[in-house]
Amino acid sequence: MQPSAATPPRPQHMLPLLNEAMERKLRIASHASDANIDNVLKVLDGLLFYYEAVSQGPAKWQKLTIFLQKGLAKKRLIGQAGSEKGTLMLRCHSIEDKLGLLNQQLESSEKSEYLKRCEDAINDKKKLVDESIGRINNLESNSSSLAIRILEKRKYEQVISKQKAEEDQASSEIAILKSRCSADEARLAAAREEAQSAQGEAQEWKCKYDIAFREAKAALEKAAIVQECRIRKHKRVKML
Repeated sequence: MQPSAATPPRPQHMLPLLNEAMERKLRIASHASDANIDNVLKVLDGLLFYYEAVSQGPAKWQKLTIFLQKGLAKKRLIGQAGSEKGTLMLRCHSIEDKLGLLNQQLESSEKSEYLKRCEDAINDKKKLVDESIGRINNLESNSSSLAIRILEKRKYEQVISKQKAEEDQASSEIAILKSRCSADEARLAAAREEAQSAQGEAQEWKCKYDIAFREAKAALEKAAIVQECRIRKHKRVKML
């Protein structure tokens, strides 16, 4: 990278700014994603040509020395970083291998655990199905027993209802019969009372008849006696 021939030399007071700009460019090159020694040296070479072309004054070479020292230090750091990067890469590869092995072991363990979980789930499901079938059978048995009980209860209720209807009908008939009996008893009592009254009246008439009969008999006997006396008297008269 050659500097332009038209670039004028920089004054003395501009050298610190130039050094800062060169350091910034070198820092950018060192921290690039594709940074390596060759790329950094190319950038440093271009910066040196540019510095030599634009710098002047007694502090020019002193500043350049300081810049180069920093650049070499950066170079050493880059080399060290590269070495460390290689070491880290080896460690990363080792860690990746270990992670791969761990992943395989984990996958194998997870697969075994998954299979065990599947077997446990299948066993649990089978157990649940068996329990459900047992419960269903119990429910069916209980349902059949309950249906029989319900049928028996309905029959019992029908019998009770029929018996109650018969009892109600019998009670109604008994009430009617009691009412009739009460009426018959009332009529019988009235008839008895009438009979007793008639019997008393008949007894009274019998007494009257007996008295009249005795009186009539006595009168007839008396009349017969009188008649007999008259006949005797008449016979006596005729005999005289």
